[in-house]
Amino acid sequence: MRINKFLSSLGIASRRAIDRYIEEGRIKVNGVIASTGIDVTEEDEIYIDNKKIETNRIEEKVYFMLNKPLEVLSASSDDRGRKTVVDLIKTDKRIFPIGRLD
Repeated sequence: MRINKFLSSLGIASRRAIDRYIEEGRIKVNGVIASTGIDVTEEDEIYIDNKKIETNRIEEKVYFMLNKPLEVLSASSDDRGRKTVVDLIKTDKRIFPIGRLD
């Protein structure tokens, strides 16, 4: 699996952020500075900023169903500071709003 998708699935950062880390030389795979687009597996040793990433962990998936109030956005963030559905759910898990189901 491509390194950005693999690390994103572990909850490390978004794919774009992982690509930036690679460009900045912050990620090593098996002791070598990573390049964009390389494939990795759970057996590879991956370090970000010289900290080893636990590659065999599986992020637990949790599903929330919400009756969204008016004037709350179906999004994870808003550049204008409006309230989003992520603001309404108190959890330590990552939340990915899937949109409206109307």
